[in-house]
Amino acid sequence: MSSSYAKVIVQGSPLSKSNFKLFNSQGRAILPYNSGKYHDRYAHYEETIAYEARLQNPNVVLSEALIAVLKVYYKSEKRHPDTNNITKSIMDGIEKSGIIINDAQIRRLIIEEFYDKENPRFELELYGES
Repeated sequence: MSSSYAKVIVQGSPLSKSNFKLFNSQGRAILPYNSGKYHDRYAHYEETIAYEARLQNPNVVLSEALIAVLKVYYKSEKRHPDTNNITKSIMDGIEKSGIIINDAQIRRLIIEEFYDKENPRFELELYGES
C-alpha cells in the first residue's frame, strides 16, 4: 500500500454540524442559551474523529490532492441528518488529526449511504489522486 492512503472508521451515529444551531422566530441562527452539553457533544465528536484517525493511521500525513470515499451507516432509514452536513464535521475532525493538511485537498468526494441498525458508523477512505 502506498503512503497515499488512509482509512478511518468511527463508530456511532454521525453528528451533523448544522444540528447545533437553533433558530429564533425570525429565522436567525442563535446558539442555545444553555448551550453547555449540546455544543460540547459536537466538539467531542470532532475530537473523537481526530483521535481515531490518528490512532488508525499512525505516521500518515497526506499532502497531495485526494479522493475521499465516505460510507455512512445510519441507524434508521427514517431519521438521520443530511449527509452533506455530516461531511463537514468529519472533514474538520480529519484535518484536526493531522492526517491531511487542509480539507481543500479533497478534490473529489464520493458519498454512499447505508443502514445498519446494530452498528451505525462512518468509514472514510482517502486516496492520493496521483
